[in-house]
Amino acid sequence: MGATEENTTPAENVEETPAVTEETVTGVTVSDVKKALGITGEYQNDTIQIYLDEVKDYLIRAGVKEKDISKGIVARGVADLWNYGAGEGKLSSYFHERAAQLALSYEDEES
Repeated sequence: MGATEENTTPAENVEETPAVTEETVTGVTVSDVKKALGITGEYQNDTIQIYLDEVKDYLIRAGVKEKDISKGIVARGVADLWNYGAGEGKLSSYFHERAAQLALSYEDEES
């Protein structure tokens, strides 16, 4: 080792990240979605989190501001995508209409 190198192991150089037990999406949690959909237990948490993230990304790319993403629209989107394993993965017309409403109704606030 050169004189300028420190004698450390790779593990000493890694910062620990605190464990996240439940991620939030603009204030919407897995628990919020489960409550809205009447789901109990923790078995489906990972699946719900994946769909929750997908719904958030969809809404943001559709022009909805993160602060305007509600628990209801996220729960609806998660339910549509999950569809309890039916495999269709289609978002409902209600979801599309509500997403458009959220994206369009707040444009005037910036003026």
